[in-house]
This record gives sequence, structure tokens and C-alpha cells, in this order.
Amino acid sequence: MPRKKRVFERPALISSRILAFIIDLIIIDVIILSSFHEQLIFFSKVSLNSITNNNPFLLTAYVKLVPLFLLIITYFFLFEYLVQTTPGKFMLGIIVEDENGKEPSMIKCLIKNILYFPSWLFIIWWVVDLYYLFKNKIRLTEKLLRMKTVQIIKVNN
Repeated sequence: MPRKKRVFERPALISSRILAFIIDLIIIDVIILSSFHEQLIFFSKVSLNSITNNNPFLLTAYVKLVPLFLLIITYFFLFEYLVQTTPGKFMLGIIVEDENGKEPSMIKCLIKNILYFPSWLFIIWWVVDLYYLFKNKIRLTEKLLRMKTVQIIKVNN
């Protein structure tokens, strides 16, 4: 008689979430960031002095990098909204759902992922969100949006 598989769901481990995020960043690096290579090299050479002197070249570089961050946000948003997971999360059996175990709404996925956009306000949020994650094993963003990130575990009987 063939063995049946039982499926369990548990909150995703922080280590699994971090590993999935690293995998996604590698995918983003290979696919998306390679297109913005020149702008990233420029930013690595920018001196603090040119930032404080309202350098027009710096403003141009920022304008060119906005599409990069929009693509990164779109990567996470579309994958989580359309299939409830990203390639990195998929490899580790992690999905995103609302607090009732259903697919999250478009607006919740958008708000959750728009916070990847690097601005001073969002950077403060990143720190608060990470602190909350390590303290409570759930991101503050997920708690406020009534979402959860879970790991699917399949067990043979």
C-alpha cells in the first residue's frame, strides 16, 4: 500500500526566511542588477563630499536607480501575490498567506513589499521590522497587515 503524505504548516524559521531572502537576492543580482552595472559602479565611487554638495551627477544616478528598486519591489510583489512565494521561498517550502491561511490580497502584498524601497523612512522601518522579527518570530509588517509567512512540511506516514 502506498504511503500517504501529510502536510503540516508552521511559522517559517528565521534562518529559513533569511536563507530564502539571500537566494532571492542572488536571483535578483543575476537577472536585474546586472542591467544596472554602470550605475552601481558609479555609486561605489561617489564621495561623501559630492553627496553633500548637491552634485548633479549624483541626482542623475539616483534617477537611474529608481527603476532598479521598482523592479526589485515588483519581483517580490508579483511572486508573492500571484503564487504566494518567491523562488527563494519556494526552494525552502515557504509561502505567504493571510492570517486565515488564504491568499493575501493585492494591496497587502504591495504594502508589504513597497517597504523594500530605500528611503530614510523605510530604512528606519527595516530596523524596527527586523528587531520585531527576532523578538517575536514574525515581522511587524506582517502583524499589522494580518499576514504570516509559513513553512510547509510534508511527512510520509
